[in-house]
Amino acid sequence: MPEIRVQLMDGTDINELIAWSQRNYTEAQWREVRATSKAFEITTAIEVERKRLQISKKELGDATGLTKTQISALEMCDYFPEFDKVLRVIEELGLELTISKKDGSLIDV
Repeated sequence: MPEIRVQLMDGTDINELIAWSQRNYTEAQWREVRATSKAFEITTAIEVERKRLQISKKELGDATGLTKTQISALEMCDYFPEFDKVLRVIEELGLELTISKKDGSLIDV
């Protein structure tokens, strides 16, 4: 399975974006969450960046065609809309989704 990495346009890695989120988990819980859910990494990056930019859920929803409730559920990893809508949210926040091989090499497309 290819590794999925979410980065800011300036190249900041998701791990830097979500480091502050660890305060809500014990170290063991955090490792378990990270190990079991790539979707959680994506949705956490979305939430962290939205908050960093001080954009409300409603504003992000209006800009991407989702409702405030859908944005909230997406951030909690309780709802995962069609892939094109997730990409719209990612792009609206200035994030970029990169898919690479586990060895870090890029996929030639």
